[in-house]
Amino acid sequence: MCGGRSSRFGADKTLATFNGRPFIEKVLAAATQVAPTYLVSKNPLKFHFLLGRYRFGLVVEGEGVYSPLVGVRAALLQIPARALLFLPADLPFVSPELLRWIVSHPPPVVVKDSNRLHSLVTFLPKAAVTVVDSLLKRGEHRVFRLHRELKTEELPLHLFSHRDYSLKSLTNINRKEEYLETLCR
Repeated sequence: MCGGRSSRFGADKTLATFNGRPFIEKVLAAATQVAPTYLVSKNPLKFHFLLGRYRFGLVVEGEGVYSPLVGVRAALLQIPARALLFLPADLPFVSPELLRWIVSHPPPVVVKDSNRLHSLVTFLPKAAVTVVDSLLKRGEHRVFRLHRELKTEELPLHLFSHRDYSLKSLTNINRKEEYLETLCR
């Protein structure tokens, strides 16, 4: 999922670099080791530099509202799969092992750490599109509402700690300050 405006970050965070690679490339590197991969974006042409490096498809969200649920809907409608793993593009530490762990559970599932639901780190069945449509018709654009209506199983991230003891796999970068802090680690 890379269709947001990055308003809190102040620039396109999918193209921000960490260890010499854009965030989106780090997410693609992990995801393409696990399953067929698609970028969901309002502006997929900005990722032309990745063509040839990774095998991935593109899903264009279309014009209008910037909303993760609009992107989820577009993917559920356009990608030929029974279930889809969704990831935000701002997870520079995401690992293929974590993604394999998530998809080893029957959908719908979403990852939760101690007190935070990672709403866009989720594995959804294709049938979830009916609930997404219902939410969008009501003007609801928050992904956590989708999980509430689907009664999505929450996967506690600490159950993955034997593979990621620092639990940094889901560190996402939303603000410039977080980015600078990550660079200094």
